[in-house]
Amino acid sequence: MSDAGLFSQGLRLGSLSKLAGATGDLREALLTGRELLPLLKARGIDLRRHRGGVLLFRVPTWLMAPVLAWLTAHVTPLRVNFEAHSDPDAEEPREVCRDTLAEARRLGIAVPRLEAAEPNFAREGTGRV
Repeated sequence: MSDAGLFSQGLRLGSLSKLAGATGDLREALLTGRELLPLLKARGIDLRRHRGGVLLFRVPTWLMAPVLAWLTAHVTPLRVNFEAHSDPDAEEPREVCRDTLAEARRLGIAVPRLEAAEPNFAREGTGRV
């Protein structure tokens, strides 16, 4: 879920590394991740049992996005993690987004932000996952 949110924005920018320190883009990634919470619930995951894991997506984005931007810009391990995902031709981010969107569609879960990002990860020439 968090990967799909981050990857969808990283693909839009051309690299996940460009998200480090980017408050507005991280806000969109958080909102994309938040809209995926119903997908987890539909797959049988009890979100109450994973409060810590979903807290990042429950905190208001006006607060969390600047904090995350600061952390990714100033905390070396986080920044290095983002920089390690700098290959614009990597297939993993696209696969994660395609699989997540396909599962949301299969279960009838609305994910408008992820759908809007689809042109960045759709298979060549199809415009669809």
